[in-house]
Amino acid sequence: MKKIFFPIKKKIKYLVILFIIAVVLLTSFGISVTSFDDSFSTFLRKNTEYVLNGYIKYLADKGSKGGLNRFDKAIINIGILSGVALTRFVYPEGSKILYHYVHGDGSTLELSSDYFKKSKYLQNKINQLGNGEHGPIALRQSQDWRLSMALNPFFLIITQNHVRIYHPNIVFAPVRGKQVHTIFKLGLLRLKVYDNLVSALNTSSFYVYSEWKR
Repeated sequence: MKKIFFPIKKKIKYLVILFIIAVVLLTSFGISVTSFDDSFSTFLRKNTEYVLNGYIKYLADKGSKGGLNRFDKAIINIGILSGVALTRFVYPEGSKILYHYVHGDGSTLELSSDYFKKSKYLQNKINQLGNGEHGPIALRQSQDWRLSMALNPFFLIITQNHVRIYHPNIVFAPVRGKQVHTIFKLGLLRLKVYDNLVSALNTSSFYVYSEWKR
């Protein structure tokens, strides 16, 4: 029995070691391309952006012609789930909206107001517009990256004591329509993600909102 199980235990040990090494290498690579600005990290980042953005554009062009197959859609789904996981703590509102759009049931989604009520961009916009119903309001990503990753455009209902930010019907650009992209910013890494690709999956539109007291 010992002669049978000892090699198996040894193989498992080697597999665990290889897995740990792979995780360490991938983590180091991820930190390097997103956080460091030395020449080597810059080289890695530029090439990573070139390869990933090129492949995403290839899928978007293929989708616009109705040519996406099951494998392509599986890759898109994996990419979306990876994006949701990666942005969970950086862009939590956008992450929840994306997941609910692809894997939700179309029910109303309420977002935490923690960020919205502190956003300088939103505070200025609310003061500028005053009481009433406003929208749709579009913004440049550079004005508020986190807000733009969640709601762009957005609508506002402002009263003396209360604010609601919302979108009545979250729907991404159709896969065979005009290409619409969002810049996905993860540290120093920039990826151009096409909204049209999300619509290639079985999605559900929904109402999303967040509200707080002034």
